[in-house]
Amino acid sequence: MAYGEAVENLSREMVLVSHIQRGAVQDGPGWRTTVYLKGCPLRCPWCYNAESLHFQQELRYVPQFCIGAAACGRCLEVCRSGGIVPPGPDTDGRPVVRRQLCRVCGECTQVCPSGALSLVGRAMTAADIVQEAEKDRDFYCTSGGGLTLSGGEPLVRPTLAAAVMTLAHQKGLHTAIETCGWFDLDAPENRTALRHCDLLIFDLKHLDSRQHRAFTHMDNSRILENLDRIVREFPALPLWVRTPVVRGFNDNEADNRDMARHVAQLPTVTRHELLPCLPVGEEKYAQLGMVRSQLASVGPDSAQLQELRAVVAACRREARHGRAEGEA
Repeated sequence: MAYGEAVENLSREMVLVSHIQRGAVQDGPGWRTTVYLKGCPLRCPWCYNAESLHFQQELRYVPQFCIGAAACGRCLEVCRSGGIVPPGPDTDGRPVVRRQLCRVCGECTQVCPSGALSLVGRAMTAADIVQEAEKDRDFYCTSGGGLTLSGGEPLVRPTLAAAVMTLAHQKGLHTAIETCGWFDLDAPENRTALRHCDLLIFDLKHLDSRQHRAFTHMDNSRILENLDRIVREFPALPLWVRTPVVRGFNDNEADNRDMARHVAQLPTVTRHELLPCLPVGEEKYAQLGMVRSQLASVGPDSAQLQELRAVVAACRREARHGRAEGEA
């Protein structure tokens, strides 16, 4: 099979996209079009993207938008599963969504006039995604931006990730991937995706495996192995490492010094950022019928964050000095 035909076949695979953000400026250089795929293997309680955690399509319900059963009630008329029921005593006349019975068929969203009910998860192909990104080409040209594939975790969808990165490169777009690091690096499609990636943004949350599992529900051995292997096996791929700082998890000097020293020894890492956990995204969990951990709203204050950032900067300076002495 010819290369072009193989790429065309890859581009037809469908994936659920939770959101496309235009004008993103934190997800790589310049003006970015960031595409958030649904589905992540981790369960970090501080995650802002509740709509990207699960792989399946979901029903979003925003009660504040609902005009009430008395004035409308169309969702009650079309729901056949019992997933939407008449108002309760504390719902201000608004219908109630019973998640355990909802089939996520979407019929209620088609008749809802206010947008209170909507489906999260738009089925798209790689070709669709790149076509959307191309709409912002003029902004990329003036800012040095491009397309960023995010999630969820893009690289647990290796066929789709490979197709998006390959097609975007064919169109002359700068490409970036944001990853939690938990994916199969030996999957041929993921290796294709990384070869066509201009920047990899890699989350590093903790070096201790037990602490990592306790908070994210997953061991970090694969994450650490992938980080070290990518540096060795893709020496032309620049990396940004990001560490979300969460109180009670990794907000102490010792943990950040250990991570900083590890990262500072990796020659292809051009940036190591500490990002404070912020109290945002609570409403998205409620709209999807999920409860977010209280841990999510707690992060370091600005003074503590500056101290930790100084630790990271010092480790990077030490590593550069050590390499310079070694070269001399």
